[in-house]
Amino acid sequence: MCGRYSLILSPDELADTFDATWDDAHPPEPTPQVAPTDIAPIVVLDPHHTTPGTSADAPDPSATDHHDSTASPPPARRLLRSASFGWQVPWQRSGRLLNARAEGVTHRRTFRDAVADPARRCLVPASGWFEWQRRGADRQPWHHRTGNRQPLAFAALLAPLPPPPTTQADLFGQTPPAPTHAFCILTRPSPPPLDRIHDRMPLVLDPAQATGWLECTVAQEDLALLLPRRILLVAEMVDPAMGNPRHRPPDLLTPRHDETLTWED
Repeated sequence: MCGRYSLILSPDELADTFDATWDDAHPPEPTPQVAPTDIAPIVVLDPHHTTPGTSADAPDPSATDHHDSTASPPPARRLLRSASFGWQVPWQRSGRLLNARAEGVTHRRTFRDAVADPARRCLVPASGWFEWQRRGADRQPWHHRTGNRQPLAFAALLAPLPPPPTTQADLFGQTPPAPTHAFCILTRPSPPPLDRIHDRMPLVLDPAQATGWLECTVAQEDLALLLPRRILLVAEMVDPAMGNPRHRPPDLLTPRHDETLTWED
Protein backbone atom coordinates (compact mmCIF):
# COMPACT_ATOMS: atom_id res chain seq x y z
CA MET A 1 0.00 0.00 0.00
CA CYS A 2 1.16 3.54 -0.72
CA GLY A 3 -0.80 5.95 1.45
CA ARG A 4 1.82 8.67 1.86
CA TYR A 5 4.53 10.02 -0.39
CA SER A 6 6.83 13.03 -0.66
CA LEU A 7 7.14 15.70 -3.34
CA ILE A 8 9.74 18.39 -2.74
CA LEU A 9 10.04 19.72 -6.29
CA SER A 10 8.77 23.22 -7.06
CA PRO A 11 6.10 23.75 -9.74
CA ASP A 12 8.77 24.99 -12.18
CA GLU A 13 11.01 22.00 -11.48
CA LEU A 14 8.07 19.66 -12.10
CA ALA A 15 7.33 21.31 -15.44
CA ASP A 16 10.96 20.92 -16.54
CA THR A 17 11.33 17.35 -15.28
CA PHE A 18 8.14 16.01 -16.85
CA ASP A 19 8.25 18.21 -19.97
CA ALA A 20 4.77 19.47 -19.15
CA THR A 21 2.86 22.75 -19.03
CA TRP A 22 0.90 23.82 -15.96
CA ASP A 23 -2.85 23.92 -16.52
CA ASP A 24 -3.49 25.29 -13.04
CA ALA A 25 -3.28 28.88 -11.80
CA HIS A 26 -2.64 27.69 -8.23
CA PRO A 27 -0.20 24.73 -8.39
CA PRO A 28 0.37 22.83 -5.13
CA GLU A 29 3.48 23.72 -3.15
CA PRO A 30 6.29 21.23 -2.41
CA THR A 31 5.77 19.14 0.71
CA PRO A 32 7.71 16.38 2.50
CA GLN A 33 4.46 14.47 3.01
CA VAL A 34 1.41 14.07 0.76
CA ALA A 35 -1.47 12.40 2.60
CA PRO A 36 -4.93 11.15 1.57
CA THR A 37 -7.34 13.91 0.44
CA ASP A 38 -4.41 16.30 -0.16
CA ILE A 39 -4.28 18.24 -3.42
CA ALA A 40 -1.22 17.18 -5.42
CA PRO A 41 0.15 17.48 -8.98
CA ILE A 42 -0.54 14.92 -11.68
CA VAL A 43 0.63 14.65 -15.30
CA VAL A 44 -1.89 13.94 -18.07
CA LEU A 45 -2.00 14.14 -21.84
CA ASP A 46 -3.67 17.27 -23.18
CA PRO A 47 -7.17 16.12 -24.26
CA HIS A 48 -7.36 18.98 -26.77
CA HIS A 49 -4.07 18.10 -28.44
CA THR A 50 -4.36 15.51 -31.18
CA THR A 51 -2.40 12.32 -30.65
CA PRO A 52 0.89 11.73 -32.46
CA GLY A 53 0.47 10.88 -36.12
CA THR A 54 -3.13 12.15 -36.33
CA SER A 55 -2.60 15.91 -36.26
CA ALA A 56 -5.16 17.96 -38.12
CA ASP A 57 -2.27 20.21 -39.16
CA ALA A 58 -0.36 17.40 -40.86
CA PRO A 59 1.18 18.45 -44.19
CA ASP A 60 -0.78 17.87 -47.38
CA PRO A 61 0.97 15.14 -49.43
CA SER A 62 0.02 16.98 -52.63
CA ALA A 63 1.68 20.20 -51.47
CA THR A 64 4.90 21.26 -53.18
CA ASP A 65 6.76 21.56 -49.86
CA HIS A 66 7.07 17.88 -49.09
CA HIS A 67 8.12 16.68 -45.65
CA ASP A 68 10.09 13.57 -44.86
CA SER A 69 7.48 10.83 -44.46
CA THR A 70 9.83 8.94 -42.18
CA ALA A 71 10.05 11.75 -39.62
CA SER A 72 8.78 10.89 -36.15
CA PRO A 73 5.43 12.42 -35.17
CA PRO A 74 5.55 15.15 -32.53
CA PRO A 75 5.12 13.96 -28.94
CA ALA A 76 1.73 14.35 -27.32
CA ARG A 77 1.52 17.48 -25.17
CA ARG A 78 1.61 16.93 -21.42
CA LEU A 79 -0.21 18.97 -18.80
CA LEU A 80 0.33 19.34 -15.07
CA ARG A 81 -2.88 19.60 -13.08
CA SER A 82 -4.03 19.38 -9.47
CA ALA A 83 -6.01 16.39 -8.21
CA SER A 84 -7.06 14.96 -4.87
CA PHE A 85 -5.29 11.89 -3.47
CA GLY A 86 -7.74 9.01 -3.18
CA TRP A 87 -10.91 8.05 -5.00
CA GLN A 88 -14.26 8.65 -3.36
CA VAL A 89 -16.24 5.44 -3.76
CA PRO A 90 -19.82 4.88 -2.53
CA TRP A 91 -19.14 1.65 -0.61
CA GLN A 92 -16.26 3.16 1.39
CA ARG A 93 -17.99 5.37 3.92
CA SER A 94 -14.81 6.60 5.57
CA GLY A 95 -11.47 7.29 3.99
CA ARG A 96 -10.46 7.12 0.35
CA LEU A 97 -9.49 4.39 -2.09
CA LEU A 98 -5.77 5.11 -2.40
CA ASN A 99 -4.31 2.15 -4.31
CA ALA A 100 -5.12 -0.38 -7.00
CA ARG A 101 -3.17 -3.60 -7.55
CA ALA A 102 -1.69 -3.38 -11.04
CA GLU A 103 -2.18 -7.11 -11.60
CA GLY A 104 -5.93 -6.78 -11.04
CA VAL A 105 -6.99 -3.48 -12.61
CA THR A 106 -8.04 -5.06 -15.90
CA HIS A 107 -10.36 -7.52 -14.14
CA ARG A 108 -11.85 -5.58 -11.24
CA ARG A 109 -15.02 -3.74 -12.12
CA THR A 110 -13.89 -0.74 -10.07
CA PHE A 111 -10.87 -0.08 -12.29
CA ARG A 112 -11.25 -1.78 -15.67
CA ASP A 113 -13.07 1.12 -17.35
CA ALA A 114 -10.51 3.61 -16.04
CA VAL A 115 -7.45 1.66 -17.19
CA ALA A 116 -8.95 1.28 -20.68
CA ASP A 117 -9.54 5.04 -21.01
CA PRO A 118 -6.45 7.15 -21.91
CA ALA A 119 -8.15 10.21 -20.42
CA ARG A 120 -8.18 8.52 -17.01
CA ARG A 121 -4.52 7.53 -16.95
CA CYS A 122 -2.04 9.84 -15.26
CA LEU A 123 1.38 10.05 -13.66
CA VAL A 124 1.90 11.08 -10.05
CA PRO A 125 5.23 12.91 -9.59
CA ALA A 126 7.01 12.05 -6.34
CA SER A 127 10.33 12.45 -4.58
CA GLY A 128 9.75 9.20 -2.70
CA TRP A 129 7.17 7.21 -0.78
CA PHE A 130 6.61 5.99 2.77
CA GLU A 131 5.91 2.53 4.10
CA TRP A 132 5.66 1.30 7.68
CA GLN A 133 7.44 -1.76 9.04
CA ARG A 134 6.04 -3.52 12.08
CA ARG A 135 8.63 -3.97 14.84
CA GLY A 136 6.85 -5.63 17.73
CA ALA A 137 4.24 -3.19 18.98
CA ASP A 138 5.82 -0.30 17.04
CA ARG A 139 5.56 0.76 13.41
CA GLN A 140 8.70 2.27 11.90
CA PRO A 141 8.26 4.51 8.82
CA TRP A 142 10.72 4.18 5.94
CA HIS A 143 11.15 6.68 3.13
CA HIS A 144 11.94 5.15 -0.27
CA ARG A 145 13.74 7.27 -2.88
CA THR A 146 16.09 6.95 -5.83
CA GLY A 147 19.80 6.68 -5.09
CA ASN A 148 20.53 9.93 -6.96
CA ARG A 149 17.43 11.65 -5.53
CA GLN A 150 15.87 12.04 -8.95
CA PRO A 151 12.05 12.34 -9.03
CA LEU A 152 9.80 9.33 -9.55
CA ALA A 153 6.69 8.81 -11.66
CA PHE A 154 3.92 6.57 -10.31
CA ALA A 155 1.26 5.09 -12.60
CA ALA A 156 -2.19 6.18 -11.45
CA LEU A 157 -5.84 6.29 -12.48
CA LEU A 158 -8.30 9.18 -12.30
CA ALA A 159 -11.93 9.34 -11.22
CA PRO A 160 -14.24 12.38 -11.26
CA LEU A 161 -15.07 14.09 -7.98
CA PRO A 162 -18.53 15.38 -7.11
CA PRO A 163 -18.63 19.20 -7.09
CA PRO A 164 -18.14 20.63 -3.59
CA PRO A 165 -20.78 22.89 -2.03
CA THR A 166 -20.35 26.55 -2.95
CA THR A 167 -19.16 28.83 -0.17
CA GLN A 168 -19.29 32.60 0.15
CA ALA A 169 -15.53 32.75 -0.43
CA ASP A 170 -16.05 30.90 -3.72
CA LEU A 171 -18.55 33.52 -4.88
CA PHE A 172 -15.99 36.27 -4.42
CA GLY A 173 -13.15 34.30 -5.99
CA GLN A 174 -11.22 34.11 -2.73
CA THR A 175 -10.37 30.41 -2.92
CA PRO A 176 -8.67 28.36 -5.66
CA PRO A 177 -11.07 26.19 -7.64
CA ALA A 178 -11.48 22.70 -6.21
CA PRO A 179 -10.01 19.81 -8.21
CA THR A 180 -12.40 17.97 -10.49
CA HIS A 181 -10.68 14.58 -10.22
CA ALA A 182 -9.03 12.27 -7.70
CA PHE A 183 -6.21 9.81 -8.32
CA CYS A 184 -5.53 6.26 -7.19
CA ILE A 185 -1.92 4.97 -7.31
CA LEU A 186 -1.20 1.58 -8.87
CA THR A 187 0.94 -0.83 -6.85
CA ARG A 188 2.96 -3.96 -7.57
CA PRO A 189 4.79 -6.57 -5.44
CA SER A 190 7.95 -5.23 -3.81
CA PRO A 191 11.25 -6.84 -4.85
CA PRO A 192 13.62 -8.12 -2.18
CA PRO A 193 14.94 -6.69 0.09
CA LEU A 194 12.30 -3.94 0.01
CA ASP A 195 9.65 -6.57 0.74
CA ARG A 196 11.08 -6.78 4.26
CA ILE A 197 9.42 -3.41 4.88
CA HIS A 198 6.20 -3.93 2.94
CA ASP A 199 5.04 -6.44 0.35
CA ARG A 200 3.69 -3.74 -2.00
CA MET A 201 5.20 -0.65 -3.63
CA PRO A 202 3.97 1.97 -6.10
CA LEU A 203 4.18 1.12 -9.79
CA VAL A 204 7.25 3.25 -10.56
CA LEU A 205 7.81 3.98 -14.25
CA ASP A 206 10.94 5.04 -16.10
CA PRO A 207 10.54 7.76 -18.80
CA ALA A 208 9.81 5.32 -21.65
CA GLN A 209 7.34 3.35 -19.53
CA ALA A 210 5.66 6.58 -18.40
CA THR A 211 5.07 7.58 -22.01
CA GLY A 212 3.73 4.11 -22.80
CA TRP A 213 1.39 4.28 -19.81
CA LEU A 214 -0.06 7.66 -20.79
CA GLU A 215 -0.39 6.76 -24.46
CA CYS A 216 -1.83 3.28 -23.76
CA THR A 217 0.97 1.46 -25.57
CA VAL A 218 1.81 -0.67 -22.52
CA ALA A 219 -0.08 -3.97 -22.62
CA GLN A 220 -2.47 -4.11 -19.68
CA GLU A 221 -1.40 -7.63 -18.78
CA ASP A 222 2.21 -6.41 -18.42
CA LEU A 223 1.47 -3.72 -15.84
CA ALA A 224 2.39 -5.77 -12.78
CA LEU A 225 5.68 -6.84 -14.36
CA LEU A 226 7.00 -3.33 -14.89
CA LEU A 227 10.02 -2.21 -12.92
CA PRO A 228 12.00 0.85 -13.95
CA ARG A 229 15.22 -0.01 -15.73
CA ARG A 230 18.62 1.21 -14.54
CA ILE A 231 17.44 2.50 -11.18
CA LEU A 232 18.72 2.35 -7.61
CA LEU A 233 16.10 2.54 -4.85
CA VAL A 234 17.09 3.37 -1.29
CA ALA A 235 14.90 2.97 1.82
CA GLU A 236 15.78 4.95 4.95
CA MET A 237 14.20 5.10 8.42
CA VAL A 238 12.61 8.46 9.21
CA ASP A 239 10.98 10.13 12.22
CA PRO A 240 8.03 8.06 13.57
CA ALA A 241 6.25 11.37 14.24
CA MET A 242 5.45 11.53 10.54
CA GLY A 243 2.67 9.08 11.30
CA ASN A 244 0.71 12.28 11.89
CA PRO A 245 -0.24 13.37 8.35
CA ARG A 246 0.02 17.05 9.36
CA HIS A 247 3.56 16.63 10.71
CA ARG A 248 5.60 18.21 7.92
CA PRO A 249 8.80 19.83 9.24
CA PRO A 250 11.55 20.59 6.70
CA ASP A 251 13.76 17.80 8.11
CA LEU A 252 11.06 15.11 7.88
CA LEU A 253 13.01 13.17 5.23
CA THR A 254 16.29 13.21 7.17
CA PRO A 255 17.32 9.60 7.97
CA ARG A 256 17.10 8.82 11.69
CA HIS A 257 19.28 5.70 11.71
CA ASP A 258 22.19 4.30 9.77
CA GLU A 259 20.25 1.26 8.54
CA THR A 260 19.24 1.40 4.88
CA LEU A 261 17.94 -1.06 2.30
CA THR A 262 18.72 -0.83 -1.40
CA TRP A 263 17.45 -2.41 -4.60
CA GLU A 264 19.15 -1.95 -7.95
CA ASP A 265 18.30 -3.13 -11.43
